[in-house]
Amino acid sequence: RFREVMAWAAAAVFAMGCVWFWKVSETTGRRLAAANQQIGTLERDLAEAARGLDLSRIEVASLKSTIEEYREGVALVLWDAEKQEGVLKLEKMPRIPTEKDYQLWVVDPAQPNPVDAGVVRLDENGFARVRFKPSAAVTAGKFAISVERQGGVPVAQGPIVLVSQ
Repeated sequence: RFREVMAWAAAAVFAMGCVWFWKVSETTGRRLAAANQQIGTLERDLAEAARGLDLSRIEVASLKSTIEEYREGVALVLWDAEKQEGVLKLEKMPRIPTEKDYQLWVVDPAQPNPVDAGVVRLDENGFARVRFKPSAAVTAGKFAISVERQGGVPVAQGPIVLVSQ
């Protein structure tokens, strides 16, 4: 009788172990699928950004912040000076009030003020990827992002929160 009970107990433990391993495997599979989907999205984004661009003439600028609440934000600009257009990618940016927008600027040393390159709206996760074309022809020295009133402004008024080096 004791051996029979022990055999059933061992079978039950084995069955529970199998169920546990199956659940772990299922969770790991879902995580792997999500990671693969994210990799695919990033590859498509990169391919789209590179499409039609002669990569030998593309300038890359990384924007940083000295303001604590924006330090985790990641901003990358791919700029084609010949075509006067670029792509901005933002990640991990803090949310701002709904009556405000992020605005991209091209800093041209020959211009008295930064040149408007458009309003940037984030998704719910603090991400954005936008193509941009400045409002005037520029020689890009730097890029900057400010917080402006909703819809943007023709001349920067709000605080500059990110700037390229």
